[in-house]
Amino acid sequence: MPSSYAQTAQQIIDDAFRLCLDFRGSGRDGRIWRYSEALDEFNFTLIDLAKNTGILRASYIFPIQVNVNIYDLPRNYVRPLRFVMNGDTQGRFLLPKTLTRDDLMRLPTTPKGDPTHFFKEFLPSNKIGFFPIPSQTGTPTTGMSDTTDTKGNVQMWYMRSPTPQISITDYPDSGIPEFIHMWLKYGVAARMCMYSKRKIHQQKLQRNILVWRMAVNRLKRLGMWQGPLQGVRPL
Repeated sequence: MPSSYAQTAQQIIDDAFRLCLDFRGSGRDGRIWRYSEALDEFNFTLIDLAKNTGILRASYIFPIQVNVNIYDLPRNYVRPLRFVMNGDTQGRFLLPKTLTRDDLMRLPTTPKGDPTHFFKEFLPSNKIGFFPIPSQTGTPTTGMSDTTDTKGNVQMWYMRSPTPQISITDYPDSGIPEFIHMWLKYGVAARMCMYSKRKIHQQKLQRNILVWRMAVNRLKRLGMWQGPLQGVRPL
Protein backbone atom coordinates (compact mmCIF):
# COMPACT_ATOMS: atom_id res chain seq x y z
CA MET A 1 0.00 0.00 0.00
CA PRO A 2 1.43 3.42 -0.94
CA SER A 3 2.63 5.57 1.94
CA SER A 4 1.75 9.17 2.62
CA TYR A 5 4.80 10.20 0.56
CA ALA A 6 3.52 8.54 -2.62
CA GLN A 7 1.99 10.65 -5.39
CA THR A 8 0.23 9.64 -8.59
CA ALA A 9 1.33 10.89 -11.98
CA GLN A 10 -1.67 13.23 -11.99
CA GLN A 11 -0.69 14.83 -8.68
CA ILE A 12 2.88 15.33 -9.87
CA ILE A 13 1.81 16.76 -13.24
CA ASP A 14 -0.71 19.12 -11.59
CA ASP A 15 2.08 20.45 -9.38
CA ALA A 16 4.31 20.84 -12.45
CA PHE A 17 1.59 22.90 -14.14
CA ARG A 18 1.44 25.13 -11.05
CA LEU A 19 5.22 25.62 -11.15
CA CYS A 20 4.86 26.66 -14.80
CA LEU A 21 1.96 29.02 -13.94
CA ASP A 22 -0.30 27.12 -16.34
CA PHE A 23 -2.66 25.27 -13.97
CA ARG A 24 -6.34 25.30 -14.98
CA GLY A 25 -7.68 22.45 -12.87
CA SER A 26 -6.68 18.89 -12.07
CA GLY A 27 -6.40 16.77 -15.21
CA ARG A 28 -7.10 19.71 -17.55
CA ASP A 29 -4.91 21.09 -20.31
CA GLY A 30 -3.23 24.40 -19.59
CA ARG A 31 -3.26 27.43 -21.86
CA ILE A 32 0.23 26.56 -23.12
CA TRP A 33 0.82 22.86 -22.44
CA ARG A 34 -1.49 19.91 -23.00
CA TYR A 35 -1.82 17.18 -20.39
CA SER A 36 -0.56 14.55 -22.86
CA GLU A 37 2.60 16.61 -23.38
CA ALA A 38 3.15 16.83 -19.63
CA LEU A 39 2.76 13.04 -19.33
CA ASP A 40 5.46 12.58 -21.98
CA GLU A 41 7.78 14.88 -20.04
CA PHE A 42 6.93 12.95 -16.87
CA ASN A 43 8.19 9.73 -18.48
CA PHE A 44 11.35 11.45 -19.69
CA THR A 45 11.91 12.72 -16.15
CA LEU A 46 11.76 9.17 -14.79
CA ILE A 47 14.30 8.05 -17.41
CA ASP A 48 16.57 10.95 -16.46
CA LEU A 49 16.30 9.99 -12.78
CA ALA A 50 17.10 6.33 -13.48
CA LYS A 51 20.10 7.09 -15.69
CA ASN A 52 21.64 9.62 -13.32
CA THR A 53 21.13 7.75 -10.05
CA GLY A 54 21.18 4.06 -11.02
CA ILE A 55 18.42 3.30 -8.51
CA LEU A 56 16.49 0.96 -10.82
CA ARG A 57 18.24 -2.40 -11.06
CA ALA A 58 17.31 -5.88 -12.21
CA SER A 59 18.87 -9.22 -13.10
CA TYR A 60 18.55 -11.38 -16.18
CA ILE A 61 19.75 -14.89 -17.00
CA PHE A 62 21.10 -15.67 -20.46
CA PRO A 63 20.36 -19.35 -21.27
CA ILE A 64 23.69 -20.24 -22.87
CA GLN A 65 23.61 -22.30 -26.09
CA VAL A 66 26.56 -24.20 -27.53
CA ASN A 67 28.35 -22.32 -30.34
CA VAL A 68 26.20 -19.20 -29.76
CA ASN A 69 27.97 -16.17 -28.29
CA ILE A 70 25.66 -13.26 -29.24
CA TYR A 71 22.48 -12.76 -27.22
CA ASP A 72 19.59 -10.30 -26.99
CA LEU A 73 19.55 -7.87 -24.08
CA PRO A 74 16.36 -7.20 -22.07
CA ARG A 75 14.21 -4.42 -23.50
CA ASN A 76 14.56 -2.36 -20.31
CA TYR A 77 18.38 -2.61 -20.30
CA VAL A 78 20.25 0.67 -19.75
CA ARG A 79 23.75 -0.21 -18.51
CA PRO A 80 25.45 -3.40 -17.26
CA LEU A 81 26.63 -3.72 -13.67
CA ARG A 82 28.13 -7.23 -13.62
CA PHE A 83 28.06 -10.59 -15.38
CA VAL A 84 28.53 -13.89 -13.56
CA MET A 85 29.03 -17.32 -15.10
CA ASN A 86 26.83 -19.88 -13.30
CA GLY A 87 25.00 -16.94 -11.76
CA ASP A 88 24.47 -15.89 -8.17
CA THR A 89 27.44 -14.96 -5.96
CA GLN A 90 29.08 -18.39 -6.21
CA GLY A 91 29.89 -18.08 -9.90
CA ARG A 92 32.81 -16.54 -11.77
CA PHE A 93 32.68 -12.87 -12.72
CA LEU A 94 33.06 -12.06 -16.42
CA LEU A 95 35.41 -9.24 -17.39
CA PRO A 96 34.91 -6.69 -20.19
CA LYS A 97 36.74 -7.38 -23.43
CA THR A 98 37.91 -5.04 -26.19
CA LEU A 99 37.94 -6.74 -29.58
CA THR A 100 40.02 -3.99 -31.19
CA ARG A 101 42.94 -4.89 -28.91
CA ASP A 102 42.70 -8.53 -29.99
CA ASP A 103 42.61 -7.47 -33.63
CA LEU A 104 45.81 -5.45 -33.24
CA MET A 105 47.52 -8.36 -31.50
CA ARG A 106 46.19 -10.81 -34.12
CA LEU A 107 44.69 -13.04 -31.45
CA PRO A 108 42.21 -15.75 -32.48
CA THR A 109 38.57 -14.87 -31.96
CA THR A 110 37.09 -18.37 -32.27
CA PRO A 111 38.30 -20.33 -29.20
CA LYS A 112 35.64 -22.28 -27.32
CA GLY A 113 35.01 -22.88 -23.63
CA ASP A 114 33.05 -21.39 -20.73
CA PRO A 115 32.62 -17.61 -21.19
CA THR A 116 35.13 -15.52 -19.24
CA HIS A 117 34.52 -12.11 -20.88
CA PHE A 118 31.69 -10.05 -22.31
CA PHE A 119 31.82 -7.43 -25.08
CA LYS A 120 29.61 -4.81 -26.74
CA GLU A 121 32.01 -3.61 -29.39
CA PHE A 122 30.72 -3.78 -32.99
CA LEU A 123 27.31 -5.05 -31.81
CA PRO A 124 23.87 -3.40 -32.05
CA SER A 125 22.70 -1.64 -28.89
CA ASN A 126 20.31 -4.50 -28.04
CA LYS A 127 22.97 -7.24 -28.22
CA ILE A 128 25.69 -8.58 -25.92
CA GLY A 129 28.52 -10.97 -26.73
CA PHE A 130 30.40 -13.55 -24.62
CA PHE A 131 33.93 -14.87 -25.11
CA PRO A 132 35.10 -17.58 -25.61
CA ILE A 133 32.32 -19.10 -27.72
CA PRO A 134 30.35 -21.42 -25.38
CA SER A 135 31.33 -25.06 -25.78
CA GLN A 136 28.30 -26.44 -23.97
CA THR A 137 24.67 -25.59 -23.34
CA GLY A 138 23.63 -24.37 -19.92
CA THR A 139 20.86 -25.85 -17.82
CA PRO A 140 17.64 -25.59 -19.86
CA THR A 141 14.74 -23.44 -18.76
CA THR A 142 11.89 -24.92 -16.77
CA GLY A 143 9.25 -23.28 -18.90
CA MET A 144 9.62 -19.63 -17.89
CA SER A 145 12.62 -17.39 -18.49
CA ASP A 146 12.58 -16.09 -14.91
CA THR A 147 12.98 -19.63 -13.54
CA THR A 148 16.04 -20.46 -15.60
CA ASP A 149 18.68 -22.37 -13.64
CA THR A 150 21.94 -20.42 -13.40
CA LYS A 151 24.18 -23.50 -13.80
CA GLY A 152 26.05 -23.20 -17.07
CA ASN A 153 24.34 -19.89 -17.83
CA VAL A 154 25.33 -16.23 -17.45
CA GLN A 155 23.48 -13.98 -15.04
CA MET A 156 23.57 -10.22 -15.57
CA TRP A 157 22.80 -7.48 -13.09
CA TYR A 158 22.01 -4.21 -14.83
CA MET A 159 20.52 -0.76 -14.58
CA ARG A 160 17.02 -0.80 -16.02
CA SER A 161 14.74 1.84 -17.43
CA PRO A 162 11.55 2.80 -15.56
CA THR A 163 8.20 1.32 -16.51
CA PRO A 164 6.49 3.82 -18.86
CA GLN A 165 3.65 5.73 -17.24
CA ILE A 166 0.48 5.31 -19.30
CA SER A 167 -2.32 6.11 -16.87
CA ILE A 168 -2.18 9.35 -14.89
CA THR A 169 -3.87 7.63 -11.94
CA ASP A 170 -0.97 5.21 -11.46
CA TYR A 171 2.05 5.72 -9.25
CA PRO A 172 5.58 5.99 -10.69
CA ASP A 173 7.70 2.87 -11.12
CA SER A 174 7.71 0.95 -7.82
CA GLY A 175 11.53 0.93 -7.84
CA ILE A 176 11.59 4.70 -7.33
CA PRO A 177 11.45 5.51 -3.58
CA GLU A 178 8.18 7.15 -2.63
CA PHE A 179 9.84 9.98 -0.74
CA ILE A 180 11.34 11.21 -4.03
CA HIS A 181 7.89 11.64 -5.60
CA MET A 182 7.53 15.15 -4.19
CA TRP A 183 10.64 16.20 -6.14
CA LEU A 184 9.54 14.82 -9.51
CA LYS A 185 7.38 17.89 -10.19
CA TYR A 186 10.54 20.00 -10.54
CA GLY A 187 11.98 17.68 -13.17
CA VAL A 188 8.73 17.68 -15.13
CA ALA A 189 8.32 21.47 -14.85
CA ALA A 190 11.92 22.04 -15.97
CA ARG A 191 11.38 19.98 -19.12
CA MET A 192 8.12 21.82 -19.86
CA CYS A 193 9.64 25.28 -19.39
CA MET A 194 12.50 24.42 -21.76
CA TYR A 195 10.11 24.78 -24.73
CA SER A 196 8.87 28.27 -23.84
CA LYS A 197 10.63 31.52 -24.73
CA ARG A 198 8.63 33.60 -22.27
CA LYS A 199 10.81 35.38 -19.76
CA ILE A 200 8.83 34.15 -16.76
CA HIS A 201 9.22 30.55 -17.92
CA GLN A 202 12.95 30.96 -18.44
CA GLN A 203 13.20 32.23 -14.86
CA LYS A 204 11.14 29.28 -13.65
CA LEU A 205 13.33 26.96 -15.71
CA GLN A 206 16.47 27.94 -13.83
CA ARG A 207 14.77 27.47 -10.47
CA ASN A 208 13.29 24.09 -11.40
CA ILE A 209 16.56 22.78 -12.83
CA LEU A 210 18.43 23.80 -9.67
CA VAL A 211 15.99 22.03 -7.34
CA TRP A 212 15.79 18.97 -9.57
CA ARG A 213 19.57 18.57 -9.73
CA MET A 214 19.78 18.85 -5.95
CA ALA A 215 17.17 16.09 -5.59
CA VAL A 216 18.97 13.81 -8.08
CA ASN A 217 22.32 14.31 -6.35
CA ARG A 218 20.83 13.62 -2.92
CA LEU A 219 19.24 10.41 -4.13
CA LYS A 220 22.50 9.33 -5.75
CA ARG A 221 24.43 9.91 -2.53
CA LEU A 222 21.84 8.11 -0.42
CA GLY A 223 22.08 5.09 -2.68
CA MET A 224 25.88 5.03 -2.41
CA TRP A 225 26.16 5.62 1.34
CA GLN A 226 23.15 3.97 2.92
CA GLY A 227 22.64 0.75 1.00
CA PRO A 228 19.17 -0.32 -0.20
CA LEU A 229 17.04 2.74 -0.78
CA GLN A 230 13.94 1.11 0.68
CA GLY A 231 15.46 1.64 4.13
CA VAL A 232 16.41 5.28 3.62
CA ARG A 233 14.43 7.92 5.47
CA PRO A 234 12.80 10.80 3.56
CA LEU A 235 14.92 13.81 2.59
